[in-house]
Amino acid sequence: MPKLTEKLLSKLGMQIETQGSELDLVCGMEVSGKTEYKVKHKGRTYYFCSENCQKHFHDDPEKYASE
Repeated sequence: MPKLTEKLLSKLGMQIETQGSELDLVCGMEVSGKTEYKVKHKGRTYYFCSENCQKHFHDDPEKYASE
């Protein structure tokens, strides 16, 4: 259940403290904040587990990112 809560809070634009990890909004997986797959969008950095998830976000950021 904690992962669902993290995903919901993240979609609402709330910052989540996750002990050095970030949430991939495309697949819901926890990833290291040091991942090479990241995108800045509207002043916020989003992190991804793979190039594929990064591409999905890049193709339609509004689907995954909150205002």
